[in-house]
Amino acid sequence: MAPSGLLKDGLNPVQGIFSEKDSRKFLPPGNLRRLFGLKDDEESEKYHDLMISAHEAAFYLDLCEIEELRAFIRRFTEWEEITMLQRTMLPAFVPDSELTPVHFDQMYLRAGPPTSLTAWVPIGDVSLEGGGLMYLEKSTDIGRMTEEEFS
Repeated sequence: MAPSGLLKDGLNPVQGIFSEKDSRKFLPPGNLRRLFGLKDDEESEKYHDLMISAHEAAFYLDLCEIEELRAFIRRFTEWEEITMLQRTMLPAFVPDSELTPVHFDQMYLRAGPPTSLTAWVPIGDVSLEGGGLMYLEKSTDIGRMTEEEFS
């Protein structure tokens, strides 16, 4: 991501220090970017292209295949057999950017059955304050009801 201007110049990219540039440069592909992203901005376009290509990069494909993730899913669900769907999203959020609004993942992952399990895997250091994933307890009931009303 360094070529996009996302990271602060002069530092090791592994540190992941944000450049503090306008966060609208670094909106992920999608509606928020189309509505609020910067137009005709070279760095912003580079970021967009890098975000898309990252989904096919070796580091990301390898991450999606790690055995630790599969082992965790088996332990968590008590399923002997698991099927990993070929549907992933690699979102990246920068300070002062818009976060994904409250949602349930089945809306985004339409290819799977209601028993689908989504893994949120942070890449790099994630602070405890504002850096984690919030999960609404017993939200599966809300998801089932929404799906029934949808179909």
